Amino acid sequence: MTTPQKNLLNYALTILAKKRFTVSEMVRKMEARNRKSPAPVSDADLQEVLEKLVKSNFLNDRDYAYFYIEGRTNGQYKPFGPLKIRAKLRQKGIDDLHINTALTALDPDEYALAKSLLSRKIKNLQLSDLREQKTQAKLARFLQSNGFNTDVIYKTLRRLTNSTLEEI
Repeated sequence: MTTPQKNLLNYALTILAKKRFTVSEMVRKMEARNRKSPAPVSDADLQEVLEKLVKSNFLNDRDYAYFYIEGRTNGQYKPFGPLKIRAKLRQKGIDDLHINTALTALDPDEYALAKSLLSRKIKNLQLSDLREQKTQAKLARFLQSNGFNTDVIYKTLRRLTNSTLEEI
């Protein structure tokens, strides 16, 4: 390995020590770093460094998908519905096979996620406010924008209006 390749590898390992990245995110970061470098490496050398990271399992899109979905469904981060999770992972460059496999394996409870997301949103509302059509429409749009499908939205809102605030 040449010195510029080692420098690029060290850079990649340094940022991977702080945060997980997908392969496509790492490619963008390494290309940007390479452009700023006084001694840039060729595309073939950059590819070699990337392959070394993948072979060493420092970069793994399948694992990234699992960790991302798990973080969004177990309360570690703000919960998202499966539609938004899928969109965010595609945006990060993960292919549909990895996304579908992870979603199927983890099988998040959409209703529980929607309920936990709504519980934060409605904590300052009165039960009478929750039964208003305007409020229901706002809550439905809120859930839709966070990646929940219409069946889950209607089921969640129906249970919400038929319960007391303590049950929520």
